[in-house]
Amino acid sequence: MIETLAAETATLQNVYAPLPFKVHMIFCVIATLLYITQFIRKGSYHYLTLMIAIDLTIVTQFTTKSFVIGMLFGAEVALLAATAFISHRFAKKQKALENAEEKSETAQKEDEE
Repeated sequence: MIETLAAETATLQNVYAPLPFKVHMIFCVIATLLYITQFIRKGSYHYLTLMIAIDLTIVTQFTTKSFVIGMLFGAEVALLAATAFISHRFAKKQKALENAEEKSETAQKEDEE
């Protein structure tokens, strides 16, 4: 199925598609694997929203309709804004945890003395 889609889109490179189909598909697969790995390692949902934003760009390979491209633009903006918000919130939570650990370490050192 992917080969059929690749053959169809290879001859028709539309103006919205950033890369040829095969290269774009490889990029999306690599990005998906990378961001899923990061989500598993660090546990922040901003990796998943960024992964979805990247993977949605594959829509540009199949259509040139301005309505669809406009909807994709809106979805990309919303996903990137959500990514920034979630990342900021995650960073604040991580900083608070680090400060709490420092305080507990300081309290343990004082108790030992």
